[in-house]
Amino acid sequence: MPEKEAGATDRNFAWVVLQEQSDGRGNGDTSSASRVKRKDLDVPFDIDALKKDIKTEFSPLLDHVAAVQLKVFANEQELRAGEPLEEDKMVQVILAGARREQPLRVTYPQRAGSVGAAAT
Repeated sequence: MPEKEAGATDRNFAWVVLQEQSDGRGNGDTSSASRVKRKDLDVPFDIDALKKDIKTEFSPLLDHVAAVQLKVFANEQELRAGEPLEEDKMVQVILAGARREQPLRVTYPQRAGSVGAAAT
């Protein structure tokens, strides 16, 4: 089992902020922090599963993208550096996302033909 970051807890949710990729690095419109709950208790709660849960939770905002197009970042610095979390990283071992004040950053591609479509 992966080692947890200091302060991380077992949980079935993650706080996230959605951010449109208007410039390829997520500097577009952002949403407020939202808690996304784990939908399928029969699969490991890793970044891949979280992406699928985010896609479901924020439909129709994300109806133009596939879950694999979402990129999840632990913090703003990693977002700016373009270093997303690996898909097999377990959500429970990541300190970010455990609290509303420290959400995971999730970027999604801009809808074709839109200019700065607002996130909700």
